Amino acid sequence: MRSDHPGESLLVHGVVAEDRAEAVYALVATATAVCSPPGRVRLPGLEPESAYRVAPLPPGDRPQGPVNEPPGWWAGGVELSGRTLAVAGIQAPALFPERLVLVHAGRLVSRARRLPAGSP
Repeated sequence: MRSDHPGESLLVHGVVAEDRAEAVYALVATATAVCSPPGRVRLPGLEPESAYRVAPLPPGDRPQGPVNEPPGWWAGGVELSGRTLAVAGIQAPALFPERLVLVHAGRLVSRARRLPAGSP
């Protein structure tokens, strides 16, 4: 899976599970960005109506860039729909050229599904 980013200095590509339950995306800086932070990146390929938890994935979870602080969602992750991730995306961290970070998106199980059979 590839995603277009308005700036030419950032590539976004990933692998989505066949059932679209999870995905891993790489955000790769190929050059020095014209602006910092680089803006939002879209994460395509997920089920639009499902909710996902998006969080950095080790070992690519430590952004190395000109800004000391990663985006606000970075430390605790964020929960968004597949549609939101594909259309609006997430704020990418500022990275030095030739650096990357990994992001994992995992589908959340709805509360109704977690309740035992026969529960109100």
